[in-house]
Amino acid sequence: RNPAALSYLNQIGVDVGRSVRMIVVTHWHDDHIRGIAKVISSCPKAYFVCPAAFRQEEFLTLVAAYADGAMMLQAGTKEIGKALALVNERGTTARLASENRLLLRRRGCQLWALSPSDEAIRLALTHLADQLPRPMESKAAVPAPTPNHLSVALLAQLEGTAVLLGGDVLRFNDRKRGWLRIADLQNECDHAMSDVVKVPHHGSSGADAPEMWDHLLRERPVAALTAFQQGGVSLPKAGDISRICARTTEAYITSLPRHARPRKRTPAVDKTIEGFLRNRRLRSPPLGRVTLRCSSHEGSRWTAQLAGAACRLHPGIL
Repeated sequence: RNPAALSYLNQIGVDVGRSVRMIVVTHWHDDHIRGIAKVISSCPKAYFVCPAAFRQEEFLTLVAAYADGAMMLQAGTKEIGKALALVNERGTTARLASENRLLLRRRGCQLWALSPSDEAIRLALTHLADQLPRPMESKAAVPAPTPNHLSVALLAQLEGTAVLLGGDVLRFNDRKRGWLRIADLQNECDHAMSDVVKVPHHGSSGADAPEMWDHLLRERPVAALTAFQQGGVSLPKAGDISRICARTTEAYITSLPRHARPRKRTPAVDKTIEGFLRNRRLRSPPLGRVTLRCSSHEGSRWTAQLAGAACRLHPGIL
């Protein structure tokens, strides 16, 4: 019942009330946004960053409609409404993320927003405007925007290294949005190449972009991703994992999706499990965590610490 970010920071002894200086919401999907209001409440010194479209009339109208109970939206939209209300109560304003925007410069660290582009914001706002009820029209629910145009990708430039956080940015065929636009900006702005990547959108094929690997990352970067499981959708798929492993020899995942093959067990272990399950319901596997660390000393390598259900990826693991 506690946001994972707060649980982790408290576990390693971070005073979140004093030390956390920036909270970035990449987009409004539930698996990225739930619990963010509690995070903001716990971190009074942190700036709040969200996609620029979140401050536009179309989006704010949807949030207000949810608050009034007129329409049903994603739970994540309610969280965004709470977050914006908390920011307003503090008398501050949200910092807006858009392409190639410097969000933070502090003690040898620069944090850049690489997306969304102007075209992506325009398309997202057009979609949101189409979802608003027209005069004399009744609309009970508003679906999440598909495709996701608004996700923020982040580049953290540190002393001697850099990290690319891919959010849920997708690859589109036009060069005005998504990874093609980000790759073109990289050629223009000459940002640092990253040694670490948070693989976008759970490793799905729709977010796979050779341009990301070739233009924004060093050869054989350290990669980390999260699994996704909802209804009949499980990510990453076996083909996704093979594709990622072809790009790097160090790829980690917070947990395997449920369509993974069970690991081989001895007959004695199987017998014990069968006896246990006669009296117990099988619970979902625990969440895992991938912690990547690097010393500030020049030439230091990134190391991975795995906890819970996290594991290293290799072709054939599914």
